[in-house]
Amino acid sequence: MWRELAGFHLRHARPADASAAIASGLKVGPADVDLLALKERTQILVTMKRPADIQPLVDLITRDPRNEAAAEMLKIVADGQAAVGPANAAQVAEN
Repeated sequence: MWRELAGFHLRHARPADASAAIASGLKVGPADVDLLALKERTQILVTMKRPADIQPLVDLITRDPRNEAAAEMLKIVADGQAAVGPANAAQVAEN
């Protein structure tokens, strides 16, 4: 239930509400691996400048929070959005 609620909030661009739902769910089930994975993904999403750019990826993550390929792509896009200017773009390309 908590994962679905958090996913709903993420799919509607409400990461703060998603974080609250995840926290509530983890109080009930602190070892819930899906919620723990979703918490990690949500922490990355909150830092992004343009999370709407990756809505299909957000949809996938909310349905399958332990998808490692999606998690890796999320990190790559977040790093790319954090880069500012041509100098940082070259650094991202090198990594």
